Amino acid sequence: MRKVQPSEQGLAAERTALSWRRTAMAAMANAVLFLHAAADSGWRPADLAPLAAVVVLSAVVVIAVRRGRILHTEPRDRWGDGRLPIAVVTISVIGVTCVAAGFGLAYARFGA
Repeated sequence: MRKVQPSEQGLAAERTALSWRRTAMAAMANAVLFLHAAADSGWRPADLAPLAAVVVLSAVVVIAVRRGRILHTEPRDRWGDGRLPIAVVTISVIGVTCVAAGFGLAYARFGA
């Protein structure tokens, strides 16, 4: 498999691939924060939600890296439809946001 030159892909594809890379980096950073929050609270049973968020964010990282790699290395006719990865990442981020809000509210109400 040969690497496709950016001029063959177009600048829009390059920007989209970079956006997927930023999404992966943000998901990794948030996963680390969730791990820190779970570890800092003493690994109570209530910490299953942040640990689930870490698993979901890890899946987001895999999806984002894979999609970015496809846009960087594959010819345009093999890109496929990006709707499924976008939908999965969107639903995942919404779920993780709800976990973060619940975790934050629990800490505000019951203390750390």
